[in-house]
Amino acid sequence: IPNTTVLSDISVLFFNHKTTAPCAIVALVYIERLLTNGSIALCPTNWKKIVLGAMLLASKVWRNHG
Repeated sequence: IPNTTVLSDISVLFFNHKTTAPCAIVALVYIERLLTNGSIALCPTNWKKIVLGAMLLASKVWRNHG
């Protein structure tokens, strides 16, 4: 996966959903936990779904506890 594609897609996600930096960090923690504890790897077919799911979950948790 080209880095520019990943960066541009994530940038659009952050901008459109007005994601805060702490929320993005929580999403990164969720992704790291999934990759470490789950039997899954990021690949061109699933990375967008994993990032979006982590961002949605982090946003929900951050708004409820923030």
